[in-house]
Amino acid sequence: TLAVARSATSGAVVERGAVVADGAKLDRVIVWAGSTIPADARLTNCIVAGAAVAPGTIAESSCVIPAESGSTIVAFP
Repeated sequence: TLAVARSATSGAVVERGAVVADGAKLDRVIVWAGSTIPADARLTNCIVAGAAVAPGTIAESSCVIPAESGSTIVAFP
């Protein structure tokens, strides 16, 4: 089940089971279940694939994927 995210976002789709903190700035972002996004994250045109986004992350046109030490950001080709 998908839901359009709260007003702090623009065009974000957040899958049930994901956690997006109030204050996070998401623009054209898809957030999969199991993902967590902190309040100070700034993501544009990204996919968060079940990863814990690190505090202070700023990413554009990327996929954020799980990694042993948190998450890894992979730029779209």
